[in-house]
Amino acid sequence: MSYSRTVMNRLLDKYEKSAHAKGGFSNRRVLLKTDKSDLPEYDYHNADIRDSFNNAVLELEEMGLVMKSWARKGYVLSDIWLNLDRVDAAYEFAGRKTPKELCDEIILLLEPVKEECETEWIRAFAAGQIDEMQRKSRVTTLFKRDYSEIEDLVTAFRRYDLLRGGSITMRAFSIGCYRDSKYFEKRVKDLFLTIAKKFNSDIAEAEEDSELGWREQLMMMGIFARPELYELSGDITIEFPTGNVRLSAFGSPGVALPDTLIGDIISIDMSNIRRVIFIENKTCYDEYIISLMQKSELVFYQGGFISPKKARFIEKLMLNAADGTMFNFWGDIDIGGFNMFLQLKKHIPGIKPWKMGANDVIEYKGSGMARTDAYIGKLEILLGKPEFSIFHPAITQLLLHRVTIEQESML
Repeated sequence: MSYSRTVMNRLLDKYEKSAHAKGGFSNRRVLLKTDKSDLPEYDYHNADIRDSFNNAVLELEEMGLVMKSWARKGYVLSDIWLNLDRVDAAYEFAGRKTPKELCDEIILLLEPVKEECETEWIRAFAAGQIDEMQRKSRVTTLFKRDYSEIEDLVTAFRRYDLLRGGSITMRAFSIGCYRDSKYFEKRVKDLFLTIAKKFNSDIAEAEEDSELGWREQLMMMGIFARPELYELSGDITIEFPTGNVRLSAFGSPGVALPDTLIGDIISIDMSNIRRVIFIENKTCYDEYIISLMQKSELVFYQGGFISPKKARFIEKLMLNAADGTMFNFWGDIDIGGFNMFLQLKKHIPGIKPWKMGANDVIEYKGSGMARTDAYIGKLEILLGKPEFSIFHPAITQLLLHRVTIEQESML
């Protein structure tokens, strides 16, 4: 980039952050100081660099785009400021769009997302951004980046909307969007999740309380690093178009069903099951099915927050369960475990927590995990939320002892 372009782009960057660009009034100049970090490239000790910069600024001044002052007249520049009467010409010289032009282009890009997408949180995001940009005639904070990044984001949203609650591997999703299996993860994922956490209430609540990693966040939306396996053990028979599979034939280890089979299930015979228990932790799941499982139980390894596809499988289990079947969830006695239970409860209204009560905290507090003041503060907030009322006695004990209880400590 030429020195004149460097100066002009640096001034326009400052202009876009100033009150002038936001429609306000200010007497302050949009100014670069050569003796500060505004223009570190201006090395006045190097004659070639100094003279090239000086000549570039003089040319910009002749064009009426900037004004300047000298620290040493004709020798070392002091300040360079933008001519606010020639801002449009400055943008044209720099080869960049004005904030209003960029704003209008982004609105055109978002309008089809707002009108055509069926995913509620994506539609809400697009509508909110359009409304703000139309009111302020400038780009919102989320979009102060390269235009191609915005196009990539919109491509991801439109492709995601086509899933309609289904699931896909991250690499297949990326290929479908950009014909590059790693492009989404490297270039789009972070902005995609930043927006999802703000507009998708399920992700926002789970991430806020449980500090989910990006893989878990994407998994909740049906985008996987790899295909899911659903591990379960119990005396049930699953009917597929090609035949029946009786899980008890595999013994206590049970089976792991790939998610690709779930859509092929015709029916599930659960007549021998009186209790279904979902277990968050893999070690606890393995130990339970080997040592504690009863013949009338179906044990399901939950493995954290559930994806849309796993939710549909769980709903099939519930719908095929015999009348009077109990449903339980066993997770860590902490914020993450509480939220996983509440997520399951959306799909199984009658589910109850197991080994997650106040008495369990009292019994296992000696092996509990000590928590910071910040975490304790988050726990205290849950006492004011009615949806967590079933856990309020346990939370009170956690606050008293300033610990949380991991499942493994109960084995």
